[in-house]
Amino acid sequence: LGLAAAFWALPQGDPAHRLRGNLAGRIADIRRILVLGLPIAGLQAMEIGVFVTSMVLMGVFGAAALAAHQIAINAASTTFMVPLGIGQAATVRVAIARGVGAPLAARRAAAVAVALGLSFMAAAAVVLWTLPRPIVGAYIAIGDPADQTLVALALQFMTVAAAFQIVDGMQTVA
Repeated sequence: LGLAAAFWALPQGDPAHRLRGNLAGRIADIRRILVLGLPIAGLQAMEIGVFVTSMVLMGVFGAAALAAHQIAINAASTTFMVPLGIGQAATVRVAIARGVGAPLAARRAAAVAVALGLSFMAAAAVVLWTLPRPIVGAYIAIGDPADQTLVALALQFMTVAAAFQIVDGMQTVA
């Protein structure tokens, strides 16, 4: 209801005025949006689905495996936020450069973004690889004898998280 009211209040000169009123006449606009958006949504759904499936499968191996997986994926997700932001900024910079007809500036913006994302994720991989104990220790008491299985699994999973940092960051920015 709020969205409909916002469209109704748009001035006629606003480019979004086409979304108000007769949507049947705007099938071409909706189709262009879907052609662009659905593949992106599909890729996002597949990526999220892989992580959700891995979490479900960890539960099959028991509570310790699930908890250890959650610790490692949480650490990896935290580092992932930086290349995600870089990728969003790169999208804007490349779009602006392409929009003004500057393909070299667009390529340069893309290259700088990929280099920044790769550099950050390489550093993150080194941190996850070399300092897994302090990271795991932020989630659970490492010295507690009752949690030794969980700690051992979490340390192994941190190695896996470190290994996929660079490719994960690269695909995110790209």
